[in-house]
Amino acid sequence: MAAQSVFLNGTVGVGKTTTAAALSVLLIDRQVPHAVVDLDELRRMWPSRPDDRFHRALSMRNLAALTASYRAAGARRLVLAGVLESHDDVTAVEQAIEGGISVIRLVAPGAVVDARLTRRHGYDIDGLAWSWSVGASCMRSWMPQTSTTTWSSPMAARPPF
Repeated sequence: MAAQSVFLNGTVGVGKTTTAAALSVLLIDRQVPHAVVDLDELRRMWPSRPDDRFHRALSMRNLAALTASYRAAGARRLVLAGVLESHDDVTAVEQAIEGGISVIRLVAPGAVVDARLTRRHGYDIDGLAWSWSVGASCMRSWMPQTSTTTWSSPMAARPPF
């Protein structure tokens, strides 16, 4: 059985949120109850702890709570958008949603990502510099390099709902 949840993964500015919205439209067309979760929003808080600069623990607690609420409301699928940098990140998401995910790695040419980030940040030079630095380190070699951009984790056979 295929995973009931999909995780759109990729560097900053690659189009994860836009792709999640488009996937939502397709699921609506097929009348599939689902929820879309942008993990960036689950960690948007200030200040961060010195040992958890990107609020990973907070975002996983919030994801677990949202998943339970969406499940109780009838969602059968999750469309998740965010950045996974390691197998540990995949495991944390799977534990939070209590099920497997299919990871889809989105890629775009560097010039496209640069243009998107420049538009997004406008005159916020610090934000743009941060996005470029994060983007340069986001995609590690942990994800299998194959001709496909989809990778299902070992838990993918376990439906989360």
